[in-house]
Amino acid sequence: SAESWLTFEPESFTLAAGATTSVRYTIRPPENVADDTAGEYVAAILVDELPADATGDAGEVPPDAARRISIIPRLALPVYLQIQGRQLRQVEVSEMSAKKERPRLLRIETTLRNRGTVHVRPEGALAVFKGVTSQLYRGAPLGKSLPLLPTASLAYPVVMPLPEPGRYRAVVTVAPYDGGEIFQRESAFEVTEEGEVIQTQK
Repeated sequence: SAESWLTFEPESFTLAAGATTSVRYTIRPPENVADDTAGEYVAAILVDELPADATGDAGEVPPDAARRISIIPRLALPVYLQIQGRQLRQVEVSEMSAKKERPRLLRIETTLRNRGTVHVRPEGALAVFKGVTSQLYRGAPLGKSLPLLPTASLAYPVVMPLPEPGRYRAVVTVAPYDGGEIFQRESAFEVTEEGEVIQTQK
């Protein structure tokens, strides 16, 4: 959404082996950004390493270039531009599901939804408790996610051995961002004598 805001000086350059250089970039937001409601705009700075023999001396493609395949390395640098006063960080667990996976595995999937106006990188943990005694069966980290953009959803699967028959509670704990408020959500399921998984509470 902010791709057209960036300009570079220089846009291209030749870099000798072992040498370094600097590229100046300028960000020019459009005038109507003050009237928009978005809290964040996104872009990426892409640095492509072009092959030295991509063109001839006169800027023409060599005759044998059409018969070759070139692999062009690319360095991508994400850019997040936030508007001061419009940053809202709000994440919710929109869904939790438990189901059996072969062979005798349990898959618990937690779906997070970003209801804020800026991207977040949620992290958290999942704990499975047996019955009403709250005996811990197994825990697993959700890890730190990729950037979760506003209005987007992301599912976090956790796979573990299928527990013995009985009733269980899955509790997920999520921290939506550094220093943010920690919240939890619970889902209940049952493992039958036949080894099937029945979700009793989402």
